[in-house]
Amino acid sequence: MNPKKEVDIKISKYLASIGNTYEPFHFSLNEKLEHASEIKRIVNDQIKFIAPELTPNESDHLKKIEKTGITQFDTPFLDEDQLSDIHSYLSKQQAYPAHIPYYDKEHPIRHPYNYKGQILSFDTKTIVEAPHLINLLSSRKILNVVTHYLGTTPTFFDLNIIFSFGGEEKYHETQHFHRDHDDFHHCLLMVYLNDVDMESGGHLYATNSHQEAHRSSSIAPTIGANNSVTDTYDHTDNFVMETVIGRRGTGFISDANGLHAGSVPAIGKRRMIFWARYGLGENYMWKHHNHRYWGFSNRTFAEKVNNQSYSKNCLNGHVFRFFTDSYDVKEARSISTKGDGCMRKTVKYGWNIGVYGKNYFAMKQSDGSVAIEDYVERDDTLEAARKKLSKNDILVSDNELELIESIKIHRPYPQVTGILSDQNGYNIAAYGKNFFAVPQSIGAINLEEIVSLNDDRTTLINKTQHLDIIVHEDQKSLLEIIL
Repeated sequence: MNPKKEVDIKISKYLASIGNTYEPFHFSLNEKLEHASEIKRIVNDQIKFIAPELTPNESDHLKKIEKTGITQFDTPFLDEDQLSDIHSYLSKQQAYPAHIPYYDKEHPIRHPYNYKGQILSFDTKTIVEAPHLINLLSSRKILNVVTHYLGTTPTFFDLNIIFSFGGEEKYHETQHFHRDHDDFHHCLLMVYLNDVDMESGGHLYATNSHQEAHRSSSIAPTIGANNSVTDTYDHTDNFVMETVIGRRGTGFISDANGLHAGSVPAIGKRRMIFWARYGLGENYMWKHHNHRYWGFSNRTFAEKVNNQSYSKNCLNGHVFRFFTDSYDVKEARSISTKGDGCMRKTVKYGWNIGVYGKNYFAMKQSDGSVAIEDYVERDDTLEAARKKLSKNDILVSDNELELIESIKIHRPYPQVTGILSDQNGYNIAAYGKNFFAVPQSIGAINLEEIVSLNDDRTTLINKTQHLDIIVHEDQKSLLEIIL
């Protein structure tokens, strides 16, 4: 049997023996690393592991990632001419308004550099055909560090380009601290494609949080609808938060089991980043991101990663097999993954925004988790979806930005929604078109028992002044009053 196939079969059998289908998000960090050790043993038994000789600089990077979980490369991966080539190419391509293109594939954006939303990503075919990027993946300084750190011949399973634009608030869950649960142990390469400073959305990493010796390491994530995952951590661990900024072309490698987040660029700022992930095997995220749906050329990919160093150390092509093996595009497009269900996009002004097929849906946060699939079909037209939801307080549009803007103007915060806490002795909440600074000294209160959604500002002030609650229609002005 082909050793590349046999290793994946043996990993699947091991995971089946523990009741898992390569879904690491069911486990705490400690448990993930325990299973990772067994998977690495399986890989090393099947695939000859050749630990490449490291240069002094590579050794320094290995020590840094082992100690802190992240190491930054000051020497650029890409020079200015290469970056100009990349941007000239990408500016002429279309992108998709989600952090994973497959998760909102029905709404291509044809002029990505002029986009007015907050996040875009480029599909796999576009990335594979882009100049210079795929060639990086098999470079010595990347593969040597990754291979030594993981202690096994890695499996390359994911790539993306994310374009983040400035906004008033966080757009996506990846802009909150989280661990990546795509594999039991994997390394994340990120390369900045534009200059990133403190206002441009630097990468945040909780140093040392990749290690087992913390209270947070034993906390398993919370699993929500459609296998959405929320991580929590014990604040007594006192992790040091590092913000990684850098010139365009520079990048870093991190242990993605560590807590991390992408910060939100300031309004008027943007961040474009190329990411690539090296793990252990055929994990569930390889299946759900469904890269083969986009019809990229496996031959082009193979030609770009082929170099003397890679050919010497990876004789059977194990590392990049998912992208270099031949495949059936029609079969890939017939596969249904979680990305074909209703995908949660963001939370805006007290509403959960999701996409299902060609339509976007806004559901009040107070309604909790709503399964849109119970009400509409994926291929419903806008008119059909609205008709089916006419008796439900669910908003529908075929344009995400127009939907969010309509909510902001006409129906913001349909329930009391916490916005900020610990603001000079106040907690900030929003309700309708007003913001409330609630003194922490009065303890927990139910604001909806005191005021009504339709109250005008004068009425709101009269109803709340005995509690020393400050009311304002503008959040920024309210903060200036109390701070």
